[in-house]
Amino acid sequence: MAKNEKENIDRIWEVVEKARVCMMATQFSDGLRVRPMEALPERDENVICFITDRRGLREHQIEVSPEVYLTFVYPNENVYLALTGEAFVVNDADCAERLGAASRTAG
Repeated sequence: MAKNEKENIDRIWEVVEKARVCMMATQFSDGLRVRPMEALPERDENVICFITDRRGLREHQIEVSPEVYLTFVYPNENVYLALTGEAFVVNDADCAERLGAASRTAG
């Protein structure tokens, strides 16, 4: 990996870690849905975790159309970051606990 590419990737993770909340856009059969989501970046695994209610429609929505669009804003540095990727649903109690703990310490 080139030095500039590594620096860019490191900067992306830095913004995700600092911003903590993003707007997540997903595709429904009748159009896009956008909602705020609290992010838990897992840099070593190259994923960003999110927690959602299992009773909601998002799980089915992600299975049908896994493409997501994330927008992070870090106003302290006037930084805006847009990412696209593919989402997948897992039941990960450890991730949920880490996200909950991170939320409590940041608040």
